[in-house]
Amino acid sequence: MKPPRRGKAKSKCTCCSGKQPTKNKKVAEKRPRNSSRKQANTESLPFNLTTSLVETPNNDAPTTNNSQTFATNLSVPSTSSSTNQFIPHLVNTQQLPIHMQDTDMSDDPSSDSDQDETETDAGIHVLPSFQEAVAQHSQNITSDPEISSYCSVHGQNSNISSTGPSHASINRDVYHLLDSALAPSTKCSYRNALTHYRTFHDTYYPNCPLLPVSTERLAQFIAICHKRNLKASTITSYNSAIAYIHKLHNMVSPSESFVVKKMLHSIRRHKQLDKRQPFTISNIRNILKSLSVIVSDGFTRIIMQAMFLVAFFGLFRVGELAHSLTGSQNVIRREDLVFKYKRSNISSMSITIRNYKHSQGNISVVPLARQSNKKLCPVHALLKYLRIAPNGNGQLFRDRNGQPISTAFFRSILRSCVIANNMDPNLYTAHSFRIGGATHAYESNMPASQIQKLGRWKSTAYLKYIRSTTRPIPNN
Repeated sequence: MKPPRRGKAKSKCTCCSGKQPTKNKKVAEKRPRNSSRKQANTESLPFNLTTSLVETPNNDAPTTNNSQTFATNLSVPSTSSSTNQFIPHLVNTQQLPIHMQDTDMSDDPSSDSDQDETETDAGIHVLPSFQEAVAQHSQNITSDPEISSYCSVHGQNSNISSTGPSHASINRDVYHLLDSALAPSTKCSYRNALTHYRTFHDTYYPNCPLLPVSTERLAQFIAICHKRNLKASTITSYNSAIAYIHKLHNMVSPSESFVVKKMLHSIRRHKQLDKRQPFTISNIRNILKSLSVIVSDGFTRIIMQAMFLVAFFGLFRVGELAHSLTGSQNVIRREDLVFKYKRSNISSMSITIRNYKHSQGNISVVPLARQSNKKLCPVHALLKYLRIAPNGNGQLFRDRNGQPISTAFFRSILRSCVIANNMDPNLYTAHSFRIGGATHAYESNMPASQIQKLGRWKSTAYLKYIRSTTRPIPNN
């Protein structure tokens, strides 16, 4: 009997079935396919990754108008789509991880895809370059395209020719931190200041670039503002706005000039005293009586009575009670009222102010107590208004149609009441409620620290509002 041949036994192996060379050939043929599959999988990375993949654009792929739309939103020159060099600030949001994309769904039925929605919000949610983050913040301060589109280099731009992860998410955080550094009221103040300077610039220097502002032009602008009898605080605010824009765009600020500093010092030294006079309790009583003659509509009389009394006893600014052209971010809202009860009767109330001048994110609560005289009681007047006020939350003081009361309307009614009582409207203004309320509180033996807290003053500035023969000693 012949022994079995080892060659045949080897060819009958079950693991390869004698087709090992053919199997190896197939494996070799599949390698390119596996490598391409692995490359494709990198485009669908887990959503919790903190980095993003930036691919070199394909020259054969159809070009989009994302760059043109994005550039228009930020007021920067658009980039030609025919260039072969990858520019970071033209990153498509489809290349970013989910946590970098805007996931809010639009209610507009005309939105056909997420890509269209992302392109619409790209100016806010996608800021791949540091310069665009600064430009977006500048655009929130001023609507002047020449200022918001100004481009400057803050050191070496590391985003150019970068092959690493996208900087879009980081720069978006830069924008949010930068934009939240200014209070809404400060943005409005800066916007107003830059508008006034633009008028000066177009009048005296129409052929010169708007930025940077020279020391000569800023000094002349300050001189004109002083000649127009603007307050020292207003001129200082204008100067701060111009300085902020220059520092924001990494330019030398003319506000640091010795000449400008000396001019502002001179204005502060020779500033005029505040001539506004405080309302007294007697003045408030006469003004409320005048409403029945000046205002024929009963609803308007009730709402103005409530606003006048709340402004006096709560030391409110007019911009905290009524809507102005600069916005309503500081206006008190109906949902911020809290009533306190004693034996099932309302004994007092409080108003929460979430934004106010120099608040810097702090919240203040203003208490209002009942007065023995109902005609001079802010709680009674406010309850009377709420019985007929439009339903729903929002700005507290609204007309019968639900429209917010404006500061212009408030001032016009007050001015008519002041004139009807033979008082000078240049001395008795809307701010006389705040001055008079502080003076009345002091004369009613309210502690100085409590007056400071009630009026939301951070410094001893409240002393200037107390127009009594004797003034309190500030706390050290």
